[in-house]
Amino acid sequence: MTGSGRATGRVLDTAVMRLITFGNGLITEIRPFYLDTIAVAEALGVRGTPVETA
Repeated sequence: MTGSGRATGRVLDTAVMRLITFGNGLITEIRPFYLDTIAVAEALGVRGTPVETA
């Protein structure tokens, strides 16, 4: 996937896997899984607390 964050203008290029669920012949859910979640968050301008490792 290649895209850019609206808030930051930052360009993002990462792999995405989509899990598509079907029911009664229709798509019921599309769930994206991004390879580089930190880059996605940074491109979107999301700020948060880093996860601590034990």
